[in-house]
Amino acid sequence: MKRRVLFLLLMVFWAARVLGNSTPVRWEDSPISVLMSVDPNTTIAVTEEVLTFDFTEEEQTDFSYKGRVEASYTMINTGSEKVNSSMAFPIIGSIAESLQDDVQLTADGKEVDHATVYGDRVDDLDEVFADLSVETILGQLDGNDYKPENFDMESAMTCYTFNVETPLEAMDLEVSWQDNGNQSHFSQGFNGYQIREDGGRTASSWIRNDGIGLKIYSLQNDLNFTYSGEVLEEGNERQATDAFTVSLEKEELPMDAFIVEFMTASSYGGLPKQTVLDHLDFYIKELDRSLDHSPAVITESDVEHILSTERYIIFVYDVPFQANEIQNSTITYSTSGIMDRSRTVTPTYTYQYLLKPAEHWKSFQNLTIRVLPPKEAPYMIDSSMSFERSEDGNYIAAAQELPTENLQFTLFEKEQIGTSDRIKGYINNHLYGLLIFGVPLAGLLVLGILARMLIKIWKK
Repeated sequence: MKRRVLFLLLMVFWAARVLGNSTPVRWEDSPISVLMSVDPNTTIAVTEEVLTFDFTEEEQTDFSYKGRVEASYTMINTGSEKVNSSMAFPIIGSIAESLQDDVQLTADGKEVDHATVYGDRVDDLDEVFADLSVETILGQLDGNDYKPENFDMESAMTCYTFNVETPLEAMDLEVSWQDNGNQSHFSQGFNGYQIREDGGRTASSWIRNDGIGLKIYSLQNDLNFTYSGEVLEEGNERQATDAFTVSLEKEELPMDAFIVEFMTASSYGGLPKQTVLDHLDFYIKELDRSLDHSPAVITESDVEHILSTERYIIFVYDVPFQANEIQNSTITYSTSGIMDRSRTVTPTYTYQYLLKPAEHWKSFQNLTIRVLPPKEAPYMIDSSMSFERSEDGNYIAAAQELPTENLQFTLFEKEQIGTSDRIKGYINNHLYGLLIFGVPLAGLLVLGILARMLIKIWKK
């Protein structure tokens, strides 16, 4: 059953992010605040946007073709005074992906610095995409000075570090302790955790040679630990061993210093220290939220979940305009899409882009969209706009005004999904069920026929 579920999940896999048009915003109170709202009084108008999706590099993620998106705007300050226009470019993606990608913002060919703001998680993009607006995205952002409910930022966190020495090639170490009630703990380097029947806690780690830097973080500074070890013998039998020593180090950390250390030291890649400091309130909130779902312990897998979960991410940047000045602003970013094999043997690839944020400029006109497909999926079989295929195999759509719907298009290896593709897809997607249920049923049918033949022979 588990394999069947995994198989179905691989048929439709979200490996992606959704990009969005720039929109005018204003910062509330101060430049470091993450409270933003749409600027209704902007004097900046968009006279042209050229939006290009380039998949010709044939770069693939695990499940989708990765493309480079370039949104190029021609803008004019319609006002009679100099303005510094704050712009927001929203995406839906993961923190891990956004840190790896090369985001480039320019104004009249000059690179522009930008700030990154992380918002709330997106649980079901399919439900929100069609009507997703910039107001919705900005509404997911929180201000600074988040007050956690599961720990006190004024308290100190005690870090217990276990350094293990052993002559064994590999062993399983268990660290056990009692705590004062239902306390939450954070672990690093351990891959197992349990709450025992007596209320105590046990963390375990598979160690090869020496284990250095295994850590338990706790709000209690008086924990006492006991240690036990096991090795695997022939036949995968576990035997107790005492061929190891553990030296314990203890250090108290201010809560903010602990959060920086915990988020940067993760074995899942961790984060640059400055990145955590720049978004400290965000990570305080995420760890606090993780404790709501897993109150006993937060592990490195929880850190990985924070970094890999799809969420609202906004790039914010400033572009100065003189009175009546025209400027060209460009942002380039990577995108990947939805791989779908639920209807076909070879997959379709669907990409999404938020057009609606651009409706908040003073005016918007002349949109051109170009899609340069990959060689392995050169045909656009579905789209929310009307595209024309040129002789070079690229697709172009144009609109004098901003479309009322967000953009979505699907690429495939053929011009359309034919009947044979659907039949082959159905057989391929239901092969597991046919093997599990069809073969036994066919066998029973054959046995039934043979039994009837034998009965007739016996009666004669």
